Amino acid sequence: MPNTLVLCHVLKDDDFLTIYDPANREKTVWSGKILLQSYNLFTQDARGFWIHADQVGIDRDVWAEYFFREYPAQLTKRK
Repeated sequence: MPNTLVLCHVLKDDDFLTIYDPANREKTVWSGKILLQSYNLFTQDARGFWIHADQVGIDRDVWAEYFFREYPAQLTKRK
């Protein structure tokens, strides 16, 4: 994985995201196109934090773990 710059980006459908194992940045733990299931505001939570969408096809707690524990990742924004 190349050197990275930490930025904040709201994930959008058709973005492409690769998430790496924090203990071994050569190992990919998840990679794919973002496809979000949206929810009404303040109706769903992940570990006590309000969320407005989930990634389709992955368990909510697993997905949340990647972000709450700040796993390294590489994002390619949709065109």
